[in-house]
Amino acid sequence: MKKIKNRAYVTFFLVAVTVICLIYFIILLVINGGDWASARFNPAVYKRGVLVSGTLLDRDDVMLTTGEAVDMALNDIDGASALLFYSCVSRSMILGSEQFKEMELIDQKFGGKLPFMMASSGGEICPVRISEIKAVNRFQNNAFIACLI
Repeated sequence: MKKIKNRAYVTFFLVAVTVICLIYFIILLVINGGDWASARFNPAVYKRGVLVSGTLLDRDDVMLTTGEAVDMALNDIDGASALLFYSCVSRSMILGSEQFKEMELIDQKFGGKLPFMMASSGGEICPVRISEIKAVNRFQNNAFIACLI
């Protein structure tokens, strides 16, 4: 019986150490997770320190770009009678359960100055300038489009 009791103590000790290490790791993940996800040594995302393809976005990036686009629209608001916003559906997926945060930010920044409508879009194709005389259409993912009408 004494042998089983000692094994139980050792098992309990190992479980306690595991839980403490797990809690420590979770705390580090919350504090540094964003930096870890976009570390330039991550071979799935970067090649020789350069982003291989696509974009890396998190909720903060989505809200930051929305705020910047709304601020630019506010600077050109003179003469406009309404606003139309298109947000790529992938931005909603990034926001997850907070997908209405973009609309709340727009409403907060405009404060009822103009009526607006916001819709999700499934991908945007727009010209990207290659040179002064040539523009090429490219598929833009994670786009946020603001139109003053």
